Amino acid sequence: MRRRQVLRLIQTASALAVVAALTSACTLAVTGNALGSEVDQGSATSYRSQIVDDVGPPGTAAKMLGAFDRYRQYDPCGFLDEAAINAVGVPAHFGNSYRSISECEVDFAPAATPKGINRITASVEQTIGADKSIQIAGHTGTEHPGLRCAISLPIVPLVSEVSVALVYTIHSKQDACAELEAIANASVPHLDPPMPRTPSGRSPLTKAAKLDPCAALGMFVPGHKFQPGNMQMYSCDVSLDKRDSTDSTRQVIDFRYISRKSARGDMMPGSHAVTIDGVPGSQQDDDPSNNNYCTIDAFVGMENPVPGYSDGPLQLIDDIRVSGQHCATLMATAITAVKAYKAG
Repeated sequence: MRRRQVLRLIQTASALAVVAALTSACTLAVTGNALGSEVDQGSATSYRSQIVDDVGPPGTAAKMLGAFDRYRQYDPCGFLDEAAINAVGVPAHFGNSYRSISECEVDFAPAATPKGINRITASVEQTIGADKSIQIAGHTGTEHPGLRCAISLPIVPLVSEVSVALVYTIHSKQDACAELEAIANASVPHLDPPMPRTPSGRSPLTKAAKLDPCAALGMFVPGHKFQPGNMQMYSCDVSLDKRDSTDSTRQVIDFRYISRKSARGDMMPGSHAVTIDGVPGSQQDDDPSNNNYCTIDAFVGMENPVPGYSDGPLQLIDDIRVSGQHCATLMATAITAVKAYKAG
């Protein structure tokens, strides 16, 4: 699915300077260098000692990554109360999102719902608190009003208002924050403990769903430092050794779903087929107008598709997308990411 969550953290010093003076929300208690140019067989988590905590006190990144480890085992659809969803309308789809592994998506026919509600989502992600404080089932969170209303309930505070949070969103033709609040109030009390991902659950238990996208960093030769960017549960966003103003050392490893059909040939304009450590993939070549930005996809789940929608024929597969500057640089990282996936 399109990544449409309203609240996203760009984890830089300037971003934190904006929120440094704000008060942290109460937490929800719920039980030019190729990154992969030098490869070693390190532990999948050994890279964590090489993460630079340049945006918070020592241990900030470890707390964030530990929270992601914990919540990967849960089905994000278990964060939504089914009766509260049905009170909005009869879902056309209630299950995994089209692209995001971390998100549960509920789709409606807008004409059949109050206020033209067409989508509700639930996910765990790193985020910044919004401008309005709100109480949900006895827990303090924040709300971002509008046609894409969002509620964030901090789970693991990191620094200032930055946290790993349970995030609910609603997409509608009129402001539907009241409806989202009702869903969140009904859902939160049932999260102790959360629902685990299982092969028969609403959110598929694919291999990528169980893995840390940063595990590839543990296969690099020790000695490098990694500066975190917008890290998410299935998105490893780091700069090698030192971040610069042009993001020349920044690379992003995303685990996501794509349709099996598109992976079999309906690629984006400008892409061509490649093979990455024996896995079929595609490469969108350097864009000279955009700092030679490049995207490489490895279709690692081609042989293990999962249903895309409970009532439709679409099949989804695990995809590893590596993006950054210069395809020659990225290919080494993509190969390492595929090796880490295979070893996971």
